[in-house]
Amino acid sequence: MEMWREAAALCAVFGLLGVAVWTLRARAGGLRTRSGKSLTAVERIVLTPHHVLHLVRAPGREMLVATHPQGCSLLWERPLPEKGLVEPPLMEGAPSLPARHEVS
Repeated sequence: MEMWREAAALCAVFGLLGVAVWTLRARAGGLRTRSGKSLTAVERIVLTPHHVLHLVRAPGREMLVATHPQGCSLLWERPLPEKGLVEPPLMEGAPSLPARHEVS
């Protein structure tokens, strides 16, 4: 009889854990994982063990974010061009990079 009580308690704990995970995923709708890909980490460069640069792409924009022990900082952000258009310069006043064109 004791074994059944322990098995029921274990099932209840796993059931509550499953509900908690499902609820947290439902609330985090903006940051989708591999299936939706509304937020993508394009590239990451480690400067020191505590300082990292992240190039992040979100719908319609691209951002360079620095993470450090005090938190994170947005270094620059730019809108992404519509498909088939030439990309804008990386930053205001910065020299333009060679334009990328769509290849057919």
